[in-house]
Amino acid sequence: MGVEFCGTSITSRGGGNHKLPERLAENPHFVFADAQSHGYGVAEFTPTRLTTTLRVVDDATRQGHACRHAGGFWSAGGAQRGRTFMSGRSG
Repeated sequence: MGVEFCGTSITSRGGGNHKLPERLAENPHFVFADAQSHGYGVAEFTPTRLTTTLRVVDDATRQGHACRHAGGFWSAGGAQRGRTFMSGRSG
């Protein structure tokens, strides 16, 4: 068993958060979910830890929109669950 970090997409059309409660109920192991925002993830690997930071924009179709922090997560080597170190919105 391991930990999986999934990121957002800066260019894909989002389906919105209307199905989010259903998805979270089906996946109780999720620690963060946002189907509305667009952005990217930054991963930092060390020998003992993986840290992922999610950055999102309010409107991916227009230039000049600022990026903001959506969440930060980490997992120690051998862990079976990710941990949140800073989160914007969650489900």
